[in-house]
Amino acid sequence: MPGFAPDTPLLPQLASDLLPWQPGLPTLMLIGRQLTRAHAEQVLAHCGALTVVVAETLPGGLERVGWQGPARPGLPQLEGECELQWLPPHLPSLSSPGLLLMDMDSTAIAMECIDEIARQGGVYDQVAAVTAEAMAGGLDFAESLRRRVAMLQGIPTSVLTELAKAPPLMPGLLTLCHTLKRHGWRLGLASGGFNQVAAAVADAAGIDRFEANELGREGTVFNGVVDGAIVDAARKAALLAEWGTEWQIPPGQWVAMGDGANDLPMLGQAALGVGVHAKPAVVAQADAAIQRLGLEAVLGLLRP
Repeated sequence: MPGFAPDTPLLPQLASDLLPWQPGLPTLMLIGRQLTRAHAEQVLAHCGALTVVVAETLPGGLERVGWQGPARPGLPQLEGECELQWLPPHLPSLSSPGLLLMDMDSTAIAMECIDEIARQGGVYDQVAAVTAEAMAGGLDFAESLRRRVAMLQGIPTSVLTELAKAPPLMPGLLTLCHTLKRHGWRLGLASGGFNQVAAAVADAAGIDRFEANELGREGTVFNGVVDGAIVDAARKAALLAEWGTEWQIPPGQWVAMGDGANDLPMLGQAALGVGVHAKPAVVAQADAAIQRLGLEAVLGLLRP
């Protein structure tokens, strides 16, 4: 790219150089804001000669550039608000109907519901410690949930009602969901959190269906048990297959995203499993990871 300063915007330079995307090849995808020639030079210096197959602005104002060619181990550390990673061949396509199944706590919303209930009840430290261990994969999720819910006994149910009034949506969630819906996608929420909050998130984001857990109640306080079956790692993976089959979405168009160890079976079953601000074990095993950007960046991981 001779004749351009390093801070020259990247996308206009590449618009005339695009070649067709090859679905059978891995793709090196750069997603970020204000991508420049310097970003591209760092990528190519590390990864060698690659073919540019996409250079475009995404909904929400993010930019992406995709190259294809032989994958190489390791990636350069880029400056700024951006993500760079190799994506697997045969990515789901935005332009065909698909299914996105997402975790809720610390994925679709910027909180862990059970930790916030515990905070109001004065047992935050005890509950949060178990939450962290479970999300890192150190505890069976169902058992960890029972242990944490037991600590909520006696806390007023109004605490959960207040949380559900305005759950903090993760940045980019609405852009992601609304864009996918415009392209004929179906959206699901599979959560180890609680139904009352999941219903509010589904309503705000236009999510088609959700399944979460129900906190047992005794009068106006929680009784310390979970009512009904627990939505655990196995159930999340099962819901991906159930809803994908019901909605007649081919498995090659299934995308899942989550942050914790209990999301790994769901991510592994999807054609594209995305770790979102995820724990190290999830980043290591997911097909892709969004760590610096909002959820609209998931759009940048899909084929046109």
